[in-house]
Amino acid sequence: MAEKDKNSGNQTQIIVALIGLVGVVSPALLSNWDKIFPVSDAQQSR
Repeated sequence: MAEKDKNSGNQTQIIVALIGLVGVVSPALLSNWDKIFPVSDAQQSR
């Protein structure tokens, strides 16, 4: 039973770390969207 509790704790840590990673990367991606995906010349002339 102790092994099951230990695995559950590890799984919780991984989930929390992934949520934190998404929380940091998402705003950075959104704030730099125009630099990551530049608008082509054809789209700018519209």
